[in-house]
Amino acid sequence: AKPGYVITICSTIEPNTPVALAEIARKQDVEVVDATMCLGEPAAEDGTLLLMCGGVDWALDRIQPALEVLGANIFRLGDVGAGQVGKMLNNYLLWSCVVANYEAMRLGARLGVDLEPLRQALLLSSGANWALDTWLRSRPMPWAEDDMRIVMQYADQAKLPMPAAGLLRE
Repeated sequence: AKPGYVITICSTIEPNTPVALAEIARKQDVEVVDATMCLGEPAAEDGTLLLMCGGVDWALDRIQPALEVLGANIFRLGDVGAGQVGKMLNNYLLWSCVVANYEAMRLGARLGVDLEPLRQALLLSSGANWALDTWLRSRPMPWAEDDMRIVMQYADQAKLPMPAAGLLRE
């Protein structure tokens, strides 16, 4: 990359990785930002992703037009790496909801409840969540091993007990 370029990392990776890459790139007068993407494949297809970004303001300002093509909602969370932290926390909440939804729907089925009206009622109640709303999509959903490994690694580094996250990881 030439001096003045901005490298944008959109992949979901460990938060320290873009920080380390930014240190290397700055020696060449290149800036690294992270712009993680949320809301899945349908949002990517129609340009309505939610983006969580980290980086210096001038670099994020420079790439703002490109980000606006990708996403309907763009949030600046702080320095480089902050977008990864946001995505890590989003994924933790997502997988928590996925597991809770699965268990709730299984219990409902075992107790003889008609699941689709139950799901519709839950979506209008305090149990509503994105994972429950998209429950019937025909697209496969990968499991969260890497996401939860990253959450637990950073919780350990922060010396913050997260027993629900540990249980979810298992």
